Amino acid sequence: MSLSLYDKYGGMETVSLVVHKFYKKIQESLLLMPYFEGINIDGLINHQVKFFSYVMGGVDGYDMSNFKNAHFKFKITDEAFAEVIKILRTTLEEFSVENEDVNSIVNSASGLKNLVVNPN
Repeated sequence: MSLSLYDKYGGMETVSLVVHKFYKKIQESLLLMPYFEGINIDGLINHQVKFFSYVMGGVDGYDMSNFKNAHFKFKITDEAFAEVIKILRTTLEEFSVENEDVNSIVNSASGLKNLVVNPN
């Protein structure tokens, strides 16, 4: 049985560090910060640690049923989504995630575009 990316990179501790660094970079982005005005960033980070853990194969049962509704109300653009993907890639690389694994995680995140970007 192969090791999940979650286990390979140190589990919850590493995922938490990656997500915190990821959101620090997002908060530094002039393009992205307007999307987070009035948002409880600490609560969002805690939620995203669970989501990243799920994506990396560490936890089962993450509820994706409200994913689209949670994002569409923000009218996220293609440009903003691309910026998030770029920041995700950079953050993973800074944590010495192997290139193949970075690509896998980024591809998984990119695959959610139709649930995040609101074309209207």
